[in-house]
Amino acid sequence: MIGEALQVTRRGLSVTAGLCALLGVAVAVWLWPSPGPKIARHLTLTDNGKSVTVRVGDRVQLVLDQAWAIGSAPTGSALHQETHPKFTRADGPCGPTPVKCGSTSADYIAIALGESSITALGNCGEVVSDCPYERSHFRVTVAVSP
Repeated sequence: MIGEALQVTRRGLSVTAGLCALLGVAVAVWLWPSPGPKIARHLTLTDNGKSVTVRVGDRVQLVLDQAWAIGSAPTGSALHQETHPKFTRADGPCGPTPVKCGSTSADYIAIALGESSITALGNCGEVVSDCPYERSHFRVTVAVSP
């Protein structure tokens, strides 16, 4: 009789432990969801004036050196801005023009077929006359295919 009671208790503990483990995994998945789709296309200043093609569902990341004012939303209906533009300051001394000491980035996701343009205006610091057009105006057209 005592042996049967111990056996029932062990089974109950095993079931309880299994349920707790399952509940722990469910909570972990809920608290830490899997990341979205990986970035399919990285855009930089070298893409200025170009057209690029991505597929529906692809993520596009724009990273421009120095401080840029990235447009609040892409033109057209093919892209959706996933993150607000963010300036990341570089480590180390910045010199006389701190706006050149870091990078500005934003993420987008291709949501529909068509075209959208991403635009940005550069900040060349205090010496605007030394700022060529291609360093102060950025535009890339993103075509979204199936």
